[in-house]
Amino acid sequence: MLRLGGDAVDAAAAAALALGVATPTACGVGGGGFAVVFRQKTKEVYVLDFRETAPAGLDVAALDARPLTPDKRGHLVGVPGEIAGLAKLVQKFGKRSFREDVLPAAELAEQGFTLSAHVARAAGYFEKPLRALVPTLGARLLGGGGPLPVGTKVVREDLAKTLHTIAQQGPKAFYDGPLSDAMVDAAKAVGGTLTRKDLADYAPKERKPLTLQMGARTLYTMPAPSSGGLMLAQAMVARAHLGAMKIDSGVYLHTVAELMRGSLDDRARFVGDPEATPYDLGPLYSEARMKARLAKISPDKTHPPVELRVDEHGTSHLSIVDAEGNAVALTTTVNGPFGAKIVAGDTGILLNDQLDDFGKTADAIEKKPNVPRAGARPTSSMTPTIVIEDGKVIAVAGGSGGPRIATSVTLVMLARLVFGAAPGDAVGWPRIHATGSKLLLEPSFGTELGDDLTKRGETVEVTDALNAVQLIVVEPRPTGRWLGAAADPRKGGLSLAD
Repeated sequence: MLRLGGDAVDAAAAAALALGVATPTACGVGGGGFAVVFRQKTKEVYVLDFRETAPAGLDVAALDARPLTPDKRGHLVGVPGEIAGLAKLVQKFGKRSFREDVLPAAELAEQGFTLSAHVARAAGYFEKPLRALVPTLGARLLGGGGPLPVGTKVVREDLAKTLHTIAQQGPKAFYDGPLSDAMVDAAKAVGGTLTRKDLADYAPKERKPLTLQMGARTLYTMPAPSSGGLMLAQAMVARAHLGAMKIDSGVYLHTVAELMRGSLDDRARFVGDPEATPYDLGPLYSEARMKARLAKISPDKTHPPVELRVDEHGTSHLSIVDAEGNAVALTTTVNGPFGAKIVAGDTGILLNDQLDDFGKTADAIEKKPNVPRAGARPTSSMTPTIVIEDGKVIAVAGGSGGPRIATSVTLVMLARLVFGAAPGDAVGWPRIHATGSKLLLEPSFGTELGDDLTKRGETVEVTDALNAVQLIVVEPRPTGRWLGAAADPRKGGLSLAD
């Protein structure tokens, strides 16, 4: 798209739709997401929330009964926002038409894509539900005796037809017509409450970015209903304290883990759909509040954890900078692996299970910001982020992997912005994830560091991580500006530049 003269948002729309074809484990037109956009000419930062919403007829009692049996999984389906969101971005900023941005994904689905190691692994892990619940998709990803080999060419003719329809007729074809009928019928067949009116009424939301001034740098990230931006901002406010430590030390990782726990507690208490539970997040990452929080962190004790009773998974993230200096950080998802495991008739549209990201009404939290509500958007960990210095982009980042998104993007941005790590190191270094009663460590940390963290009161569990962060950095140089990028090796990402 960029070589054809497209804007960064054209590239983002085309790439997101292509990912929806080739990685149905994580995203697609039946899902939704967030985007943070920077416009070089005007210095404008634009944030778009195209996350899924709960249907007007949401059955709260059904969601409170989770986990649901397969015949009730339609209750987890939110109104998809991806097509509306991408179309709005292209309409506002694109140099090419939405039709031109959709066609490459339609052609990819029609002509076939190469099965990646990540998708093949996921198809193997979910072989039984794929065969039983979504046979039309399962048949494309699975052979007679199991998962297809990595590198196999996979064709999705049904989705290709749908994408061609959207390209020719525009977003309205998705939200009002035979495609919407197919989505409604598929969700209702397994208990869902999605209606044609829900689809016809869907609209993305423009939001003000969560903004943090860091000297000459300004960080712009996602506000509510994201909680990831809050975690990142809180850690960055503590950057002087953290920067005095060694990045590979037990005391640093323990301190970051404690900050993450505090942020998770703030998420549970304060973060939800701002239309349903409005709350000013600014005071939550003030200098005074973070100074007080740091004062309570002990180097050899761990605070009781917060248990978030939600089920976030999946996602894909794109970081893009074009030749004019415009940038896009876009994260998109269908939530769980293969979403709700519902394909809408013969359309190839894989529906999300995003409403699983709501808490339950019985949660013992005072404000209950994330309980199920009709029309509301569940809280998310997605953290698309852009950093500006002297009016120009110096970093674009975001990640995938459910609740690991916020913790991973935070660690990567600390490594880059506080410790000056090279892009590949910032993304590739082993990471921690504070969750519930455990601190998850990647195996490459080694036992010595694990033992040190245990002495600091951490309950350590060593586990591989299948999440990913995608980072672009731009540095001023005497002869111009240097562009660097790193795609996460954990999921086989890729960085390209001209």
